[in-house]
Amino acid sequence: MLIDEGLPRALARLAKAHGIDAVSVLDIERGLPNHRLAEIALTEKRVVVTRDRRFYRTIRDWLKSRARRDPQALRSIGIVAILNPRGLRDIKEMFYEVIKPPSAMLYSHITWVERVDDHIEMKREKLDC
Repeated sequence: MLIDEGLPRALARLAKAHGIDAVSVLDIERGLPNHRLAEIALTEKRVVVTRDRRFYRTIRDWLKSRARRDPQALRSIGIVAILNPRGLRDIKEMFYEVIKPPSAMLYSHITWVERVDDHIEMKREKLDC
């Protein structure tokens, strides 16, 4: 996993505690352009985790355009969007919902985890061009 800089480093540690290879963008370099983060995720075969709707859309569109040239590229990447959290504890709870199922289900998919009133909803969509 590649944890976006808008999320705490603690998510990378939480993922690692569950056997998932994860790195925070904060440990790579702050302020990397979105396309560079997408390239890192693609090269390192990582699922991108973000709470930034604009970044999520940018990376989704970039990956889809890249996949038109290389359809196999989408098999080794995914996107997780954590939406409407109420704070750090909520972010961790929502992230745990994502990593609880087999993490292989995250590849080739966009996963949305959203706080709706008093519960968490999760949706998945196939990432294709």
